Amino acid sequence: MVSTITYETLYEALRKEKTNTDLQMLSKDFLHNVVEYLGEKEELLAGKAEASELQKVQIQLANIKKMIREIYERRETKIFQLALFASRTREKPDLSPLLSEEKEMYTTFVESLNDFRDGVLSNVLAGRQPVMKPKAKPLKADAQESSSTHTIRLLHAVPQFVGDDLQIYGPFEPEDVASLPAKVAGILLQKGRAESL
Repeated sequence: MVSTITYETLYEALRKEKTNTDLQMLSKDFLHNVVEYLGEKEELLAGKAEASELQKVQIQLANIKKMIREIYERRETKIFQLALFASRTREKPDLSPLLSEEKEMYTTFVESLNDFRDGVLSNVLAGRQPVMKPKAKPLKADAQESSSTHTIRLLHAVPQFVGDDLQIYGPFEPEDVASLPAKVAGILLQKGRAESL
């Protein structure tokens, strides 16, 4: 499928973001189309054999990525300004020019700004010490557990497999010695396929 994005449409989108203070409307599938366009350029790059053509496509691809980054960063700045305005005034601005991914960014900015405004400024103005809400901790496996390894000796042949960390292990032959994540090693030990060293 041929992307609806071209070098010229990217250039025009960037020009509009540069010359206007407000966020500019983009098609709702803009990012999807940009990814397709980059894929097409990467395929074109892979198919070039001549050095001069290869260099020309590499330069064009670098320029395309530079434009995409600049469009993103200009829009990011404008979205932050919208969020700052919304946090200060408690008024909701027009969000119709935002892409769905940008709406999430906007919401995150507003929530964070509101938390600080309420926890710091409101308390200080009321003569109280600043108080911040505790940050929610991301759900992660214990870092120590995920980084610890266990050395084992294989007692039986074990075919190649994918661990719970989505890494590929094996294949192993009897008497092979392997240093594996503790959880993966524990499963092999539990099944009697290996012994601990």
